[in-house]
Amino acid sequence: MHSKESCLMSRLKDLKRAAVAFSGGVDSSLLAYCAAKALPGHAFAITIWSPLMPKSDMEEIYSFTEKHDIPLIKIEFDETMDANFAANDSERCYRCKSLRLKALEKRAETWSIPWVLDGSNASDLDDWRPGMRALKESKATISPLLECGFKKEEVRELARFYGLSTADKPAAACLASRVPTGVPINSQMLAIVDKGEELLRSYLPRNAQTRLRFDGKKAKIETEKENIALLSASFDVLEKQLLELGISEVTIDSEGYKMGGVSARK
Repeated sequence: MHSKESCLMSRLKDLKRAAVAFSGGVDSSLLAYCAAKALPGHAFAITIWSPLMPKSDMEEIYSFTEKHDIPLIKIEFDETMDANFAANDSERCYRCKSLRLKALEKRAETWSIPWVLDGSNASDLDDWRPGMRALKESKATISPLLECGFKKEEVRELARFYGLSTADKPAAACLASRVPTGVPINSQMLAIVDKGEELLRSYLPRNAQTRLRFDGKKAKIETEKENIALLSASFDVLEKQLLELGISEVTIDSEGYKMGGVSARK
């Protein structure tokens, strides 16, 4: 671990000036923290503020950057206004990453920041990540954690060592991942998902995984199998609250949470 930490700090120092594409997750949080240490006065967090981001993440982004004195650059952006993205085909993640990288790099350039830092790590290579193709096409965005060989648990380990609040934050995909492939996406749908998942979290233990899969009408709740009983016990009240958001039918997936569930089980 020490050698990988040294690799990371050395790589960051070599960049002279950089902005971390900051989502508030453990990977980008560790990267932002280390960049601020390696490049005092020349490291930034740069964030896409869009309907794809849960409001809870926005609050955590403010909290983290303020606590660690990292300058935050916000970009107001709505991916759903792009027809190709909104079509939600099998290339959605690639299109999204491409749109975002262009927006991030353009804004970074106006701040005379030559590098945008992405939080991908070596464990991401074991998963299906269409957005990785967009990263390979970029000339101004690099992935220092990946370059130094960090795996996900090593990222968490170093984040714990630094005492970062995000060290044990569950992995999370953007809100668009809740919509089945082929179902067109709009910002109203994403707002319903965001409000619905915020409601679900009030019934679940801290850091529990939960997803509200939504096709514009019906919704399916996913959480870890050990938490299903908690939701089932309050389902009558929970269902009523979710229907009030504009959902026509709600069920709980008895198979439990599964990464990529919206594409794995249509």
